[in-house]
Amino acid sequence: MIKLVNLLREAYVSEDMLKQLALEMGETITEFLGSGQNGKAYLTQSGKVLKYTEDSAEVALATRLRTKRLYKHIINVYDVRPIENLNDAYLILMDKVSGTLDGHVNWATQWDYIRRRYFSKEDTDKQFLDWINSTNGQWMKFDMEFINKILPHRVGIQRDFSELRIVWDEAHSGNMGWNKHGSLVHFDAWQEEHYTKGFRTRVNGDPIRRDDGKLDTDVNEIPHTKGLSKPLQSFKDRNK
Repeated sequence: MIKLVNLLREAYVSEDMLKQLALEMGETITEFLGSGQNGKAYLTQSGKVLKYTEDSAEVALATRLRTKRLYKHIINVYDVRPIENLNDAYLILMDKVSGTLDGHVNWATQWDYIRRRYFSKEDTDKQFLDWINSTNGQWMKFDMEFINKILPHRVGIQRDFSELRIVWDEAHSGNMGWNKHGSLVHFDAWQEEHYTKGFRTRVNGDPIRRDDGKLDTDVNEIPHTKGLSKPLQSFKDRNK
């Protein structure tokens, strides 16, 4: 549920204000792309996306992505800036996704049907494709153009998700798409540790054991300071 205070704050930060903040980052907003529970996004003149968000988990992941090597299948983050005098509000500058899977009705339906199997490491690519072929037409008619388009990216996506501990169930058709290099990428990602402890425990109550053998027990919503640039100053004297 979205808190009323967040709705009021989002209304308070007008598009004109965001344009001023964007200029402070060296960017020019050219187009409103859309909004959701986690914030609102704009296209900039440089071809990147500038996102306003108050979601601490999203900011925490963005700051870590900025300090790590670029991941082929996770959206690249170039800058993360807190907004001075507007607590818990940030701007994130990232790559643009040229087309999301939900832009194609049939592909969106098929993706949401197959994604559990797509992300499963229990199947090789051949086994995954065999499953597609053996079930094609039973419960759903697969578009093989779509299947053949996403198949070459499967191993790389699994690797990136595993290394960053991305929750595959959040990778729905609305936040999966293609970048300018033709790679299938995920944006608005969630890491395992950004869920509450209740969401992150097994049925028997044991903590989730990560791929590196460590236990996830702490919710991590603290931005990585090395990934944060200096605060934006446009609102600094607003309440004086």
